Amino acid sequence: MKIVALLNEAAGAVEQASNETLEARLAAAFAKHGVDAEIAIVAQHDLQKAAKDAAKRGESGELDAVVAGGGDGSIRVVAGALAGTGAPLGVLPLGTLNHFAKDLGIPLGLEEAVETIAHGARRTIDLGSVNDKIFINNSSIGIYPYLVSDRERLRKRHGVAKLLATIPAMIHTLRQYPRTQLTIETKDWTRTYRTPCVFVGNNEYNMELTSLGTRNALDEGKLFLCVVKQPTPLGLLRAFLHLCLGRLDPTRDIERFELEEFMIASCTAQLQVALDGEVGSLHPPLHYRSLLGALQVIVPRL
Repeated sequence: MKIVALLNEAAGAVEQASNETLEARLAAAFAKHGVDAEIAIVAQHDLQKAAKDAAKRGESGELDAVVAGGGDGSIRVVAGALAGTGAPLGVLPLGTLNHFAKDLGIPLGLEEAVETIAHGARRTIDLGSVNDKIFINNSSIGIYPYLVSDRERLRKRHGVAKLLATIPAMIHTLRQYPRTQLTIETKDWTRTYRTPCVFVGNNEYNMELTSLGTRNALDEGKLFLCVVKQPTPLGLLRAFLHLCLGRLDPTRDIERFELEEFMIASCTAQLQVALDGEVGSLHPPLHYRSLLGALQVIVPRL
């Protein structure tokens, strides 16, 4: 088996280890399982180009898999390059939360993840797309992009850790409580909302307290659209309490839909949009689509 492993140098686990130590550990782990591994630690701004180059090699048959090492944002970039090529994605979960790996049952330990890449099974899953930009987990508009932008501003200004910057950013965002008027259009209906948050999941997210934020399936060809309706911060906190208690009211709290495709229009020239935790600006209308079976990924054998 021959693979290329692209590691984002900005990923948490990569930053904490020296490049030589991490490369040596990975090389030894892959060699143990008979994998010819070409390992590259890549700067974040170079990751997309490296992923596209590796995807071409995978599509041509030169590589058996392309491996992404990092958090969900890094994996999103590599997954986007591999979408539709048939070349499989291997995952080294080196980020902080690793939602994608967890939902696929991929082990979080480095040696165990390498073993999965070497001996695992291929699985076909869906991707989400907005204006032709890929996401593997979810996309959102409103409060979350504002919070992330404010958190990163605080981190740059004061040089603090992500968690320490998140708390004041959350307080500031709730005080501002940005609400945007958005029109959602499907093939069957059109509705306008003034909302603090729109959440779009690549397949359905669990909303029960014990499994909140996880997915049971990534191959049902649906986008999970949630529109928050509460007009105040207190109302938003109340809606979260209702969610935890299983008492969400669609007329008052959150409306949920499962759709293959829809559009979001806005009177603003740009919208801040989060894709798997990373924020950028997109020009509306936003065209969301479920890309059914767009990606091959290596998962543990049953």
